[in-house]
Amino acid sequence: MNNKKIIVPAVILAIGVTFIVLVNLLSNRKPSEESLQFFPGVTEKTIGAVLLKDSQDMVKLQRKGDVWVMIPKRVLVSATSKGKEVSGLSRAMGADTAGTVKTLHVPAGMSAGEFPADSGCIAQMVENIVKIKKNTQVSDNPANQEKYEVNEARGIRIEVFDIAGKSLGAVILGKNGTDYSSNYFRPEKSNAVYLVLESTRWAFSTDHKRWTDKSIMKMDKALVKQLTIAKKGAPAAVIVRGDTVTRGWQMLAPVKKPADSGKVDEILNSLSNFQAAEYEDSALTDSATGLADPSIVVTVNFMSGTIRTLAIGKAKPGQNKFWVRIPEKQYVFLINDYEQKKFDKKPGDFEQQSAKATPAAGAAPVKPAKAVNPPMPEKYKKAIEEFKKKNKK
Repeated sequence: MNNKKIIVPAVILAIGVTFIVLVNLLSNRKPSEESLQFFPGVTEKTIGAVLLKDSQDMVKLQRKGDVWVMIPKRVLVSATSKGKEVSGLSRAMGADTAGTVKTLHVPAGMSAGEFPADSGCIAQMVENIVKIKKNTQVSDNPANQEKYEVNEARGIRIEVFDIAGKSLGAVILGKNGTDYSSNYFRPEKSNAVYLVLESTRWAFSTDHKRWTDKSIMKMDKALVKQLTIAKKGAPAAVIVRGDTVTRGWQMLAPVKKPADSGKVDEILNSLSNFQAAEYEDSALTDSATGLADPSIVVTVNFMSGTIRTLAIGKAKPGQNKFWVRIPEKQYVFLINDYEQKKFDKKPGDFEQQSAKATPAAGAAPVKPAKAVNPPMPEKYKKAIEEFKKKNKK
């Protein structure tokens, strides 16, 4: 056999072996991380907005510079129907005593109808958008979309936009997996259903009340100089921090006397990081909320000269919550009744109680000491001795 006849089969064999090796390598190669993303190439910094929608509600979270805002369904629907954004904020967040709607302050960089979003909820949402991966495909049959609740009638539609406002696509979040620590997802333009090994349903809630920043007030209580609580129908309690000579808190009005520092600290602790239960998103007058003539007004004066005020109105009918507002935000919030009770104080509630010794919990009761008679004067001793001598005789 000549060399040519040997070389040709060898080349063919080499090509065949190379082809088999390449096929094996390609089949065994793991898919790239980007190819497993539902929104390929997206990062937390490139997400500009997210629209969440189910059969009941809808909410849009949008980045504006360094902050995020929440736009509820009523504003989105109005903007769609009218072709422009409506003044949803002023309509929802308060009105004057005559019943007409106020034009309320809108924070810089925000439009009417937008609310500051809760930073913690936003961080959880964008983190989940980036990390959810196509772990296991469980179906590509359209008939199974109802079973996994990945259709728009049962699931949550999640549409992601980039910073420029361009849509990056949408997915449908379905029901939990059997272990309740996973969820089913389907890309909107695909029939493929994937089981994602993350419990993400709460991170994509469509309840717009969950997304608002519920922070009413934050402060450093060590910088407070004066606290005033004015309860309707009672004199205001004005309490000031004592100086280096007079320690503790002192009441200035309605009378001058030492105040119970522990009770003052309880109120300042509540105000240090005061959170609402929710905000009021109905169109109500100040008369209806009781904020036209608040039942309680709390005023905090700081050493810097800054003054912060909290107004508490009526209880919301059918709920154990009270309407409140602070001038800086002008939003009407709702706080739980147990929070309202912390501020429902009269001047007498801050008076120091007379100290009484109370045994520690679990301690044995203290027995009263036996009475000790004082020593008998000498003249009485002599009289008794003389009395005894006479009786013996």
